Amino acid sequence: DGCMAEITPHLPQLHPFLLSQLTSQDSLPQLRCISAWALGRYASWTVTADDPSLVACSIEALVGRLLDRNKKVQVATCSALGVYVEVAGDLMTPYLEPVYRALMEALQLYRTRSILCLFDTLGVMADNIGA
Repeated sequence: DGCMAEITPHLPQLHPFLLSQLTSQDSLPQLRCISAWALGRYASWTVTADDPSLVACSIEALVGRLLDRNKKVQVATCSALGVYVEVAGDLMTPYLEPVYRALMEALQLYRTRSILCLFDTLGVMADNIGA
């Protein structure tokens, strides 16, 4: 899994930083994209960590960026959300209502590539939650 073993000791400090870059109004779209990607990449650590609030914070941050005006940020957050769904499975149940609400709003906003990613994420949700 790439550098997972090497980066795991640093994730308790890195995770809050990534969340702050994703949610900051002042961060550049490129920073929001890479933050979303990294959060998705290390979703398995978040789900298995001893702190269940990490999943909640991550989902909240990703859902908050689903409606970003930048197309690349839309794709990155939608993809990361799909990874969280795959990794967390039924642990996503408490977050389904706000996630579905944001995805329905995104259906009105997204175009071409973003909408394909959104459909993929909805498919992943159908396959992995409540199965």
